[in-house]
Amino acid sequence: MLRVLSCITVEHSLPHLIFATVICVLGSMLSMRLFTRVRRSQGLQKTNWLFLSGFVGGSTIWTTHFIAMLGYQTPVANGYEPTLTLLSLFAAVATTMIGFAIASIAQKSALIEAGGVIVGLGIAVMHYVGIAGYEIEVVSNGRPPMSSPRWSWPACSAQSPPIASAGRSRVSAATGLPFR
Repeated sequence: MLRVLSCITVEHSLPHLIFATVICVLGSMLSMRLFTRVRRSQGLQKTNWLFLSGFVGGSTIWTTHFIAMLGYQTPVANGYEPTLTLLSLFAAVATTMIGFAIASIAQKSALIEAGGVIVGLGIAVMHYVGIAGYEIEVVSNGRPPMSSPRWSWPACSAQSPPIASAGRSRVSAATGLPFR
């Protein structure tokens, strides 16, 4: 836990973290206001409010994560693989819509909590897909690293990836595998 806190406070840009927090708070408030309308409406109107609340909620989740990732400061060049980055946005929006749809089925039921679980799992999926799209440049002398890295918090790991060819290459921060 201290490693995560250290990563957030030391290895991230404070302005990025503040901006991500503001986006998170405002987007969460807007998402819940929109979700209130989902619960009060029926038919096509409910579907429209559900789409809007799920889209805003998922986009807020993704934007908060992406801005915080942009603020991560590394000593090496880094970037984002576009396909996986957009897939993480889609995962956040889709799972938020599904979770909100399940939570809106009944006013008082365990489905409300089930919808929350779906949204939470969607956040985890979005996080790991987004991290898989995070690329770092590695300079290697062709020898394998001395120790095997831990990848539970890959973006906050300063260790070398397990696979790197001699010279410069781009690798996934999550897997350590080179991109083509």
